[in-house]
Amino acid sequence: EEIFGPVMCIFKFRTEEEVIKQANNTLYGLAAIIVSRNVARAMSVANQIQAGTVWINTYGTFDSNIPFGGYKESGHGRDKGKESLDCWLETKTVVIPME
Repeated sequence: EEIFGPVMCIFKFRTEEEVIKQANNTLYGLAAIIVSRNVARAMSVANQIQAGTVWINTYGTFDSNIPFGGYKESGHGRDKGKESLDCWLETKTVVIPME
């Protein structure tokens, strides 16, 4: 069952691969928080976590221009930002040869 928190799990890990595997080992993926002194390392981990939003050294920062939504069983599509319009649009591609 998906928990609407905030809930913080703190644990030690030996490798980035270990912590990424543990973070992604869930059916849900609404949001994640990374706390780190090393922002470059945190960015690398954030790019590998399967969550719609990843906050680094902060929590709950929202803005109408920032898309919000989850991965996996935590929802489809996005609220806010230009991405929120995607469900209302139908894209068409037209190709014509140029001679």
